[in-house]
Amino acid sequence: MNINNEKESNDYELELEIEEVFEQIDNEHREGNIWDPEAQIEGAGADYIEEVINEMELPEKSKQNPNKSSLILETISETGSIPVFFQNPSDSFESFDSKLVELNKIIATNSPGVFKGKELSAIHQIVGHGMWTVTPPVELSSGQIVARLDEINNGIETMIPDTRLFPTNDKRFKRSIVFVGSGSKSILDQFSKEIKSFLKPRKYSECLGGDENSDHASYFLLVSITPSEMSRILGIDSNDPSIKKFVDQINNKNEALRSTQTS
Repeated sequence: MNINNEKESNDYELELEIEEVFEQIDNEHREGNIWDPEAQIEGAGADYIEEVINEMELPEKSKQNPNKSSLILETISETGSIPVFFQNPSDSFESFDSKLVELNKIIATNSPGVFKGKELSAIHQIVGHGMWTVTPPVELSSGQIVARLDEINNGIETMIPDTRLFPTNDKRFKRSIVFVGSGSKSILDQFSKEIKSFLKPRKYSECLGGDENSDHASYFLLVSITPSEMSRILGIDSNDPSIKKFVDQINNKNEALRSTQTS
């Protein structure tokens, strides 16, 4: 008997078994069989080739009525809209409301049609279904590009208190990003490129509209969040049945979408 050959054969079989275990775990995560409220939703569409999670805890929020939150999630799941979650960090609504107004202006500008990417109503075809938040809207001219790019390197602010976007090498935590902008095509193209390079998202798409020959531009990011982040915004536990039900519905939509994309 050749002992060395037998050892090599056993080692090879062990490597195959380990690969099969990891492949099974990856498939179960993909199919939603493993509940991990800290991980991003798999979504549909193709992963961004290059390939954000902020590890900081969200501030404690007073517990809300779980039945109310359940009704909110149930209502959202019955619509075809994009579920976007955010929080006002202070008791004053003036600054927060002005951001919402500017966000709606960008979306309204894109509504008649986009000159690059997909309209928001069809963005799930590229990045899949999920839960989302947004970054505060930014308006800038060509003279402000360098200063704004320097700010990006310090992380990108979101409309969830104390949560900024940073790159990560762990695929479970890579966020999907939709760059939504209106105005100057050259400015938007430059920022889109820089954001992709910095965040290295899981999936990435663009929704650009308005006057592409303008000398200024406005944009915000649509950013995927985890079930855990969503539950903290709602003020309920991440293991609440309503959270799991909502995520299951999203996973089912993504599975159906993947089936149409591969058929």
